[in-house]
Amino acid sequence: MLNLFIGLGDWQMVTWARCAVGAIAALMVSVGAISSPVDAGQLYNTGVDDAGNPLSDGTIDPHYTVNGGASIYVVGGSQFPLNGLWLPQNDPSSVTPSAWVSPSGHASADPTSNGFYDYQTTFTLDPSTNLATTFIFGQWAADGCGTEIVLNGHATNNAMNPALCTGGGNNTAFNQFTQFEIDPGYFQIGTNTLDFLVENFAQEENNPTGVRVEAEIVPKLPAL
Repeated sequence: MLNLFIGLGDWQMVTWARCAVGAIAALMVSVGAISSPVDAGQLYNTGVDDAGNPLSDGTIDPHYTVNGGASIYVVGGSQFPLNGLWLPQNDPSSVTPSAWVSPSGHASADPTSNGFYDYQTTFTLDPSTNLATTFIFGQWAADGCGTEIVLNGHATNNAMNPALCTGGGNNTAFNQFTQFEIDPGYFQIGTNTLDFLVENFAQEENNPTGVRVEAEIVPKLPAL
């Protein structure tokens, strides 16, 4: 039996899996196993245009806002904090094009008290979507710490490892990706709201904040 359930564990497998799902879905439709393929909707990475291409430094992200609707800006180039602090734009762990975004750009933030940031995006699921077999797989990095991912007001238990939020050197939440998975249960037909919550710890200087997200909506198909 072929069971294309995508419990892959490794986000770098999702690009392959997405192509495989499409092929199997088409086959299942042709033989009558399912009536129609799942419409997986459109979920954008941070810092990209409508075609999925990375935007230039300082551009307003058209798909994400922060803290109730404020604009956020793409952080690109090679200057601080992309001069060895944050995960670089061309890091090999990046699977699909993305870029860092921040409400403060390259500037330092939160000098005297911790800052709390709610980076929000929306996506739409077609009425034909099978909510019981719809998942989101992805990876994210954050400065200072990703505290939770929230789907339609519900926590998804995807907080980053606290060790990444207090570690130094090469063991931080902002110089590597943390993979995540959002299981069925909180998806809904129509507009869905996805929030990435970040806490930035207070520091007088050299204290940027931002988030970088790569994610895909992936349907799981029944066994053949």
